[in-house]
Amino acid sequence: MVAAGAWQDNTFVAGLYVVTSPHRVRLVLDAGTGTAVATWSTVPLTSSRLE
Repeated sequence: MVAAGAWQDNTFVAGLYVVTSPHRVRLVLDAGTGTAVATWSTVPLTSSRLE
């Protein structure tokens, strides 16, 4: 796993990359609302769950 991210105003945006596969996740954390959204660029064949 490799990650890169940065703050954009009140939101932290990160890209999480699985280096042994073509999959990556975009993670958006909004400090103002206290929410987090994770979105797969390509959904894995086994499951889209992150836990």
